[in-house]
Amino acid sequence: MNPQNFLKVNKLIFFALLAGMVLFLGVVVFLTETIVIFIPEDIIYLLISVGALGAAIFAGKFLFEKLIAPAKESNSLTQKTTMFNTSSMVRYALCEGAVLLNIVFFLTQKNALFGIVALFGILFFITLKPTNEKIISALDLTYEDQNSLGMK
Repeated sequence: MNPQNFLKVNKLIFFALLAGMVLFLGVVVFLTETIVIFIPEDIIYLLISVGALGAAIFAGKFLFEKLIAPAKESNSLTQKTTMFNTSSMVRYALCEGAVLLNIVFFLTQKNALFGIVALFGILFFITLKPTNEKIISALDLTYEDQNSLGMK
């Protein structure tokens, strides 16, 4: 992949995943006849729901840092951008998986509490949006690298 296009590709994938989650949640809300919020009798679903989202957030951050570390030491801009995309995709996938799990729980349990947890996951996912500043910080890009990527 061309280093100049990596940010466009990353943003495209990010927005496609975001749109999928929002549309799926919207369809589930539309299909649910009565929306109520209650603490489920079988509390295990709630624990799995919140636990999965929390685990996805922390595991995503940990894996992102672990996978991006070799890129900081690399001199190749192509390798840096490729590793950033790979690290980001892992983080996005973990967060999306937890959100989709909550939406499925919302659909099957008819409990809006799971929809609210999914909404929090979507809001967190929005904070992961790739920006020039985040990329510069994550990869420790030099001024020359930033110029090569068209960031400055």
